[in-house]
Amino acid sequence: MRPAADLLHTSRPKDTRTRRLPRTLLLLPAAFALACAGPIQEGRRAAGPADRFEVIQSVLPEAVRVHVLAAGTLARTATAVCLRDDRAHHRSFVLTNAHVVERGDLPADPAFQVLVEGRRGTTVAYGATLVAVGAVPDEDLAVLEIRGADIRPARLAEDEGTRVGEDVVVIGAPFGRELSVSAGLVSSLEWAGEGPARRLDRLKTDAPIGYGTSGGGIFRVRDGRLAAIVEGYRTARVELPIDRMLRPQGAPQAADRSWGFDVPMPGETFAAPAAKIRRFLESHGLAALADPGAGEAIAAASSRG
Repeated sequence: MRPAADLLHTSRPKDTRTRRLPRTLLLLPAAFALACAGPIQEGRRAAGPADRFEVIQSVLPEAVRVHVLAAGTLARTATAVCLRDDRAHHRSFVLTNAHVVERGDLPADPAFQVLVEGRRGTTVAYGATLVAVGAVPDEDLAVLEIRGADIRPARLAEDEGTRVGEDVVVIGAPFGRELSVSAGLVSSLEWAGEGPARRLDRLKTDAPIGYGTSGGGIFRVRDGRLAAIVEGYRTARVELPIDRMLRPQGAPQAADRSWGFDVPMPGETFAAPAAKIRRFLESHGLAALADPGAGEAIAAASSRG
């Protein structure tokens, strides 16, 4: 499993020369990905272009980018969704992943910035404070608070209102760049527990995503509600024996080098569904952030850290 947060690092290559590969070899990753996508599902009811366009325009302002800095240097990028915008107290609360904000292998304690995109490509960065964080991997969610921003809050879906097969759009920031939109459907719903304790634990989608989409919102096309928060995706590793493929016929044998790439598995982008988000917020005393009628109760949500 691979988290979708983009880890930025620099390293000096041992050999700065580039070796030109045959064009057919360079096209293999794209061909492999298309083959994995499978045939178009004839029985699927797709949302009309106008409906989907209107939903995308309405939910785009609810998404933001997250920068994680260590010792003043950008170390990690991700995405987040605004849960509540408390204009009376000039603060907003955004939801992302715990694996985004944890220190992990960073050289110093992380600092956070939330980037809010405006019209015509403008972006404003706000310092952020960590309010709540879960334990990875069981509760891979975190809440950040920022002050002074004006962000449209998302509407959280019902606990069990999202269905397998319905159309969704995903908003993320692949590789830390501008917000990007992809579309797909809900490929599966996974449940945990038994009897009365049985609960919805994970949602999966076939919408394409990439590094930096951790914390991105999965929105239902039928009503624009936030159905889930992206946590990561599973990949299949493909290895190609480059030297063997390029070696002239009859040339002496040598140690073969391979060239590999990861291909996201269709339908295996996994996410925390609305029910899990609510449980997380309630367990951290932030249930008001999930309640569309919370109103003044949001003002009581206290910053921690």
